[in-house]
Amino acid sequence: MDFRAIFSIGVCILVPVVLADMAAQASEEKAGQTEDSDHVFYRMGKGMQAQGDAKSLAKAVSYFKRAAKDGETKAHNELGKAYLYGWGVKKSPNDAYENFKKGVQANLAESQYYFSGCYLTGVGVKKDLGRALYWMDQSARQGYEPAYLAMFEHYYRGVGVKQDYDVAYAWLHKALERNGENHRAQFFVSHLLREGQGVEKDLELAFTWMGKSADGGYTPAQREYSKYYTHGLGVEKNPQLARMWMVRAAEAGDSKAMEELAKMYLSGHGGEQSEAEATLWMGKAAAKGNANAQYLYGNWFLQGKYLEKDEKQGYRYVHASALRGNVDAQYLVALLLNEGKGTLKDPIQGFSWMKKAAVLGKPRAMYNVGLYYAEGVGVEKNMSQAKEWIKKADEAGVEKAAKAWEKYSLWEH
Repeated sequence: MDFRAIFSIGVCILVPVVLADMAAQASEEKAGQTEDSDHVFYRMGKGMQAQGDAKSLAKAVSYFKRAAKDGETKAHNELGKAYLYGWGVKKSPNDAYENFKKGVQANLAESQYYFSGCYLTGVGVKKDLGRALYWMDQSARQGYEPAYLAMFEHYYRGVGVKQDYDVAYAWLHKALERNGENHRAQFFVSHLLREGQGVEKDLELAFTWMGKSADGGYTPAQREYSKYYTHGLGVEKNPQLARMWMVRAAEAGDSKAMEELAKMYLSGHGGEQSEAEATLWMGKAAAKGNANAQYLYGNWFLQGKYLEKDEKQGYRYVHASALRGNVDAQYLVALLLNEGKGTLKDPIQGFSWMKKAAVLGKPRAMYNVGLYYAEGVGVEKNMSQAKEWIKKADEAGVEKAAKAWEKYSLWEH
């Protein structure tokens, strides 16, 4: 579970707040003299926060600070989020941690949730998985809904605790007992039922739960629901419904759904075949930062396939994918740099990208790194390194590796 995953669950949804005392909002000093000034400033802060623009968020922070100073502990929780996300103030991990800590001392469930995230990801404090799990458990015990799902993820992924699908499934049920319309929980229940993790495998029931989540508008569920119809998981195959649900997820902004929809248009799965629609949706997925879509879209430009050939555009998209960790893109970027295709020729950078792909386990990249070391391409010759990488490539099943072993007499090094 990464930083964004745990904190995205509990992001505050800003909604308009009706201020009970409009006169107090017009006169801070007068409000500051009232007996309940802490609550007034807190409400004023929430009101400014709800407007969402930079100026209002900055004003909200000032109100929360005054409320916190006057003893309103909920204001510390809001300040913690402000410092964590940079809402109206410069991001400050230390200030975020300290404010959440004050919320924890006041036994606020939401603060416990974020405090756990601080220990999980090292925000303002040294990482400590044990403390992260403890405070998330405390938050869940108080009924804070996002904490149930976080506990599920701890046990499902084995983060800070031994992996246990049974316990993970139990936390999902607790989440649904508290809120039967928790569409994210419905999605994960479906996944566990499909895989038989922590519960007996049941594809029909998995299909039902995924449908509940998809009907509720949870876009990852809509994308997966489409696949149930494509592959006939717990339901008869229905390509038309598969495409319909993929369209819904794509139109809702799910970049993976955009990629899958593009492939459907190429193959004609569930409806018309259209290269124009395919390139449109793949381009949208790439623009949203989908690394695999960027790699595919870049390849289409490089090959002049579905798109007019444009090597510079091709390199740009493939490079963007490589930066996001796509190993196939890293390998291709290395080749493009070595050939000067779509970019300036740069063997040194080419070697660097090839080694990144090799370290991530791409067999062909291992083989090429071995050759580069053996021939001094983009790097100084080093036969011992060449031997090491050619050996790895051979063990990974690259047939040419044995010939390279003989050609360079690597057994001698």
